[in-house]
Amino acid sequence: MDKNRFITIGLTLAGIIGGSQIGRATRSVKKDHSMIEAISDPYFLLDRKWKFVYINNEAAKHLQKAKKEIIGKKLWEIYPQSIGLYLHEQYLQAIDSGKETKFETYFDTIERWYSVKVNPSREGLSILFIDITEHKNTNEELKRKEEFYRFIAENSSDIIMRLNKKGALSFISPACYSVLGYRDEEMMSQDFIDLVHPDDQEYFRTSILTSDVDWELMTFIYRMRKQDGTYIWMEATARRILDELEKLDEILTVSRDITKRKNKEQELQLQNEQLLKLSNTDALTEVGNRRALELTFNEEWKRALRSKTPISVILLDIDHFKIFNDSYGHQNGDQCLYTIAKTIKETLKRSTDFVARYGGEEFIILLPSTNIKGARSVAESIRKNIQKLKIPHEYSPTKKLVTVSIGIASIHPRKNDNPKSLIFRADNALYKAKSNGRNKIAVNKAKKHRDGSGVPPQAKSGLE
Repeated sequence: MDKNRFITIGLTLAGIIGGSQIGRATRSVKKDHSMIEAISDPYFLLDRKWKFVYINNEAAKHLQKAKKEIIGKKLWEIYPQSIGLYLHEQYLQAIDSGKETKFETYFDTIERWYSVKVNPSREGLSILFIDITEHKNTNEELKRKEEFYRFIAENSSDIIMRLNKKGALSFISPACYSVLGYRDEEMMSQDFIDLVHPDDQEYFRTSILTSDVDWELMTFIYRMRKQDGTYIWMEATARRILDELEKLDEILTVSRDITKRKNKEQELQLQNEQLLKLSNTDALTEVGNRRALELTFNEEWKRALRSKTPISVILLDIDHFKIFNDSYGHQNGDQCLYTIAKTIKETLKRSTDFVARYGGEEFIILLPSTNIKGARSVAESIRKNIQKLKIPHEYSPTKKLVTVSIGIASIHPRKNDNPKSLIFRADNALYKAKSNGRNKIAVNKAKKHRDGSGVPPQAKSGLE
């Protein structure tokens, strides 16, 4: 919008606020065109030829047209049904009398009542529609402490605030009572920053109340304390006002309560996290499943390549588990699997260590940044802790308790190494541990296959 258009809006709004305050209102409008767009009431300007020279977003929405389709067009081109109506007569009366005209009208197409304020000036008319459907019989006189801002504030359900560069309130709209429970005089007597949630105060100071950050218009979310001591989520649109030296002078904000929306978002996020966890968790043992294994293994392999650190894999198989299932029943078998999985998790000390169910009675453990010596120490701790459980296995040919066989492999991965080779080598070590009489740990020392990959062709189809 060019300078002359701003002056037109300034003069017409100044007429609404009070003719003696024209200069100040004009300066305010120049600074605060965005504030006009922030109000939720239709507002537009007509020149003396009945052409639209300005229209805010809400008015354009009511006319169901884009602004560019409206600006420059005459009133009856855009709204032909207005001709001859009481609405049109009042516009004419305002121009003829040169005085502000107020009236109420009903739009049966949308079944809404509006209070209409028509203010004439040398340039034309400024027209504001205020929805009074719910409060038709209320004709509350607007009282302003700060001319232009008060006009907007009294007609908005959002909280409009004016802060100086130190964060002190110089103006707050009456909506602070319905949203926060404070009367405006209560708000004005407090340090605004003290009402902001402690976790959000630093952001306010470093990003909003500073001249070091260059921004003109910003939208941000913060929490604010209500009169009852609880906090609500607020979404604010802020505009910086600069002084003559282009330094921060004050900040204008329009804030609304988004607590319900934020709670829904957090609820949805929690549900998504729970679904993601379920999709990556084995339902019986509550450790990772094959999907989680693939995701974690790929990430840890890439990390080991970048950091040039070793990565180790432990494959663990419960000895003679089929005999255990047949002897004690599937319910006891399931409990045995769960208990062993829990013991493995409790044995692992680092948050980066990962365990997943690899097959029926097989588990796989990934140990990032761990060499073969460290992996063997972890494996031995797991083996001993499982044996300490003393789960009876009377029919086991190995021992009268549940035991496990373990295979280990480790590698410092290089660019051309095949990640699947590490699991394949751990599987070979597990086979060796079983062949050696079970309840044993075996280590696979790497040997290359004919193709140089460290993994035979049949192992390249997946992690199986």
